[in-house]
Amino acid sequence: MDDASIPAIAGSESHTAASPAQLGTMLWRMILRKVQLNCGLVQWYLFKIWLWGSYMAAILQWASRRLSVISNLIEAAGPVTALAMLVRRTLNICTPIVVGKEKLTIRPLESDVWVFGQVFGGKEYDVGARRTQQISALCSALNDADKIPVIIDAGGNVGYTAVYLASVFPLATILTLEPDPTSFNLLKQNCAAIRNIVPIHGAVWSHNNGVSLGNTDAACWARTVNDGGPIPSYTIESLISSIPNGVVVVLKLDIEGAEREVVKHSATTIRQFPCIIVEPHDFMTDGMNSLSPLFSVLAERRIDTALCRETIMFFDTAVLSN
Repeated sequence: MDDASIPAIAGSESHTAASPAQLGTMLWRMILRKVQLNCGLVQWYLFKIWLWGSYMAAILQWASRRLSVISNLIEAAGPVTALAMLVRRTLNICTPIVVGKEKLTIRPLESDVWVFGQVFGGKEYDVGARRTQQISALCSALNDADKIPVIIDAGGNVGYTAVYLASVFPLATILTLEPDPTSFNLLKQNCAAIRNIVPIHGAVWSHNNGVSLGNTDAACWARTVNDGGPIPSYTIESLISSIPNGVVVVLKLDIEGAEREVVKHSATTIRQFPCIIVEPHDFMTDGMNSLSPLFSVLAERRIDTALCRETIMFFDTAVLSN
């Protein structure tokens, strides 16, 4: 019996051989599905790598900041004392530590630890060898002319900056102001043995009628002041007049956003200062623009500018280069 005589079985299908074009299309579709599946896996793994990379970058950034702070502390106090401070801070032990030949007191649970490291380890207020020599020469020339070189340290905190500036510029009189009563008491204690530091309880402001403290829930280095209140306030001019024959050689402003108020009121006076060191605080409030008056004051003068960590330094080369 030949194949032609076999009847077709009900329900069976006849199959036609696929053409080469059809086979190619089928193969291409299979490849695309496989590629799409693999791309999904690749994208998932890439996302996981990105996620872990971002996480590790954040950890490294945090660790870098911490290491910088610890490095400053070790540089300032030595490894043993730095370790003692960090241990006390970790264990919530509030007993102060006294360090250095100046017998400076550091409260382990306060911002004193970081400020001490910034000032003496990180050299936050180091103006550089050349500028130090120029300002020292200016101080010497003023002394020879029977005038008193004055450094105004506005935002004195607990006195570390004043102690540092007094050691660098021993011929100058340091007026250091701090509005927070607790910090000021420690400032007086830390500066008591240094003859050329004059501690003043109060804040630099646009008038002498008093201010009030703000941001009192934050660490002591973040105190702000508001217009009107029981805390004494002083204009730049009144501070200068308190020192007979006083001539300001350095103005340091770390006053938590009050720079605008102070500079606007005393623009003509501040314009004459050969060295101004300021820590900007525009990050505290959008649109604060706290340094705008200072930039206007310094316009068209022969000013060199330097950045040192958190501070901006302005040097009047017309005065310091003579």
